[in-house]
Parts: sequence; C-alpha cells; structure tokens
Amino acid sequence: MLEPLNYVFIGNLDADVMPEPNYFENLLAYFHRNPQLGIGGGVIVEDHDGNWLPQYNASTLNVAGAVQLFRRSCFEQIGGYQPLPCGGVDAFADLLARMHGWQVRSFTDLTVKHHRITGTEASSLLAARMGEGRLEYAFGYHPLFEMAKLLARIAEKPRVIGGLARLGGFMRAWWGAEQIVISSDAVAWLRREQLSRLFPFISAPEPKKPVSHSSAPEAS
Repeated sequence: MLEPLNYVFIGNLDADVMPEPNYFENLLAYFHRNPQLGIGGGVIVEDHDGNWLPQYNASTLNVAGAVQLFRRSCFEQIGGYQPLPCGGVDAFADLLARMHGWQVRSFTDLTVKHHRITGTEASSLLAARMGEGRLEYAFGYHPLFEMAKLLARIAEKPRVIGGLARLGGFMRAWWGAEQIVISSDAVAWLRREQLSRLFPFISAPEPKKPVSHSSAPEAS
C-alpha cells in the first residue's frame, strides 16, 4: 500500500505526547549517522506530582510506540505493524527489527512529554499493570526474565502492589494456558535475548537475516 510513496522514514506520534523543540531534527541526525539504526525515538517522560520523569526503568533497547520512527528499509523488511489480538504491535515491531539485525534505540537526550500515565487510557493503573503481565506472557517472556523485571520495577507506582498485579496477570495467563501470539521462532529468539541480558555468559541470539540498507535512498 505504501510502496508507490516516496518516503525514507515513517513514524507514529500519539495525540497525547509533545516532543521537545527540534526533536525530529535531532532524531533524524541519529539515523543519518548510523545506517544500522532501524527504529529510533526519544524517551517518554510523565508528570508525577509536577515532576516530569522518565517511564520507570525503561530500556533504551526499545522505543515506545507513541514515538516510534522507522527507517523505510527496516519497516518494509519487518512487514510494518503486525496486528495482534492482545495489542503490543509496537513491542513486536521492536523485536522483529532486532531479529533482522537492526538497531533499536531510545535516546535519553531526546524527551517527549506524555500527558497521562501509560496504560491508563481505558483502565485503572492496577488493571493496566495486570494487562502488562498478560501481554508479556502472550509474547512468551522467559519466566526468569519476568521475575527479574518485576523485582526491578518493585518501586514503580503503585509500589509493590503494581508489581504483584503484573505478576498476577502473567500467572493468570499461564494458568489459563492463554495463547502465545507471536511465532515460536520469535519466542525462542526473544527468550535467548532476555537470558543474555540476565547472564553475561549466555551469548545474544544471531540476527535471522543480514540487514539490507539499500531499499530506499537516504535523503540529506
């Protein structure tokens, strides 16, 4: 559908976020300096009692769906956003890009204000945390990585109880044998990546295919 269009980058910008001045100029500079950068974006900050703070324990190895910017060749190689019954299309795009050898980065010097707490657009904060746990199960998260993530986020609001709600969502999905929504090879790749982040003696997974940077000309 997008093939006839002449574009080099394509992105998503949610209606409830506000990038800083010169955000896209600075972000595109990262893409031009690094041809292996497939998905890039800034860091989401949220208002906590008048203080704009980054999302708790967010990883620079992922880009929030609200601000994902794709290089065209990356977007085409992963097939764009893949519909999933449980959501999480942005996280799956990140995963597919890494699987195919692209770099995915959030840049801490680029901030984007988010005018509500993530996950609360249609539910309470506790329900959002439980939904996050169910989504992580649906993506086939390794149980050891899930536990490590819960411990790392123990101070995330609502403190302690939010982590328990996330764990409850994960365990509910496990006990109910809910569907894993991504392919078995994607699950295997993700779990190997997660274990390599937990244990330095485990090597990171190899990309599935060599990266191609030639599907679209770079604009200056």
